[in-house]
Amino acid sequence: MQQLDVPKTHFCAGLFFRQEGEIRYILGLNECTSIDKIGDMNKLPGGTNKNAPWETWEQTLMREFSEETTQDGKDGSGLMPKTFEKACVIPLGNHDKVSYIILEAEGEFGLNEIRTHIEPDGRILRVRWFRIDEFRKKLLPTHKKLFEDGCSKMLELDLAFKF
Repeated sequence: MQQLDVPKTHFCAGLFFRQEGEIRYILGLNECTSIDKIGDMNKLPGGTNKNAPWETWEQTLMREFSEETTQDGKDGSGLMPKTFEKACVIPLGNHDKVSYIILEAEGEFGLNEIRTHIEPDGRILRVRWFRIDEFRKKLLPTHKKLFEDGCSKMLELDLAFKF
């Protein structure tokens, strides 16, 4: 029997940090069941190349990070990664999970701002800055290694963050 080539897919996530005084923040998502509720799990902004199999990891990061940080109804309001470093690659057969530290992004996202983004499948995402300790407590298990390796990469890059 001839074996078919299965195209490799990937998930790419961006870790974007900021510090205000002594408090460190990460830009993250909280998936909700309705616009007025807070969800149980936090996750990193990112997504897959499932509908764009030609994309490189970096292209998927840029597209997905921008899409997921966009306020619904305001095209072009998302953050666009400008400078980034690969933090983690997790190969899973025909699927890779990749995280990047975003060092610089185009666009604005205020510290107290909350954006609502509705995915094509109807999932409601609330995008905001989280205190790192708060974000970690409710982090989606499948994002934990991407997050932890990203924090380690921040230290490796000597970006003055201690986690």
